Amino acid sequence: MVRALIGFTPIPLWGSVHLQLKSGGYVLLLQVDRDMEIAVGKLGLVKFNKGVYAYVGSALGGLEHRVTRHLQRKKHQFWHIDYLTSSQQVKVSKVLFIDSEEKKECFLSMMIDTSLGVIVVKKGFGSSDCKCESHLYHLPKYSIPLVAEELRVKLDAYGLRLNTLPIRTKPSGVS
Repeated sequence: MVRALIGFTPIPLWGSVHLQLKSGGYVLLLQVDRDMEIAVGKLGLVKFNKGVYAYVGSALGGLEHRVTRHLQRKKHQFWHIDYLTSSQQVKVSKVLFIDSEEKKECFLSMMIDTSLGVIVVKKGFGSSDCKCESHLYHLPKYSIPLVAEELRVKLDAYGLRLNTLPIRTKPSGVS
């Protein structure tokens, strides 16, 4: 039912290893190659400056499926982030996650918003179902490895382990 609703077929992006990711919070670290504007559903036209972005989300009972979907360009645009990840000028460079049976996206959002010198891209982006200002942040002073390390350190202080998913963008055997 969900696959029919969002109109996509998952492909294995982590090779033959089945990760068995069920639930948790995640952070997509994105690289936007150039300044651009994208119409994002009811949010309207949103300006994205070239640089590094962090998007947070949660998936209870379908983390691997959700992240796989975010990595695909061709998909029905259902969530705000879909409009951004569908663009050829945007690359999901790293996926970080926390194993959890509870929603952690607001906690992750707070960790990024309060400690990494971020710019809120658009109020309500990805956060229409909670009280957070946004779940998408521009990090103009950071590289992707530095964002990942800073976030790892912040979460360690709370006893939370931040994991990294390996990303493979083409199925095996395709060059």
